[in-house]
Amino acid sequence: MEHCSGLLVPVIVALLIREMRFEEGSSGGILPADRCAGAVAVIIWRFIFDPDSGIANAFIQQFGIGHQLWLQDAALAKPSLVAIMTWERLALRR
Repeated sequence: MEHCSGLLVPVIVALLIREMRFEEGSSGGILPADRCAGAVAVIIWRFIFDPDSGIANAFIQQFGIGHQLWLQDAALAKPSLVAIMTWERLALRR
């Protein structure tokens, strides 16, 4: 549950910054929205692929598969990064 509280605040801040309206020609506030969204995405993906308590490991354990070192194992790192980059590119197209 501590992961959820640590994740909730950055997501809410990112959503609030994204919804802010600025005058034309302004820099966009404290942080450019694309960088803030990227930072939130990193936090979310780290939460998903955490080797000890990540969502991905919790999901596969329901099927009797032991926990995986998603980004530390050479056989899993590349497919994991491809999934992350695919999600990122699809999100940018909207």
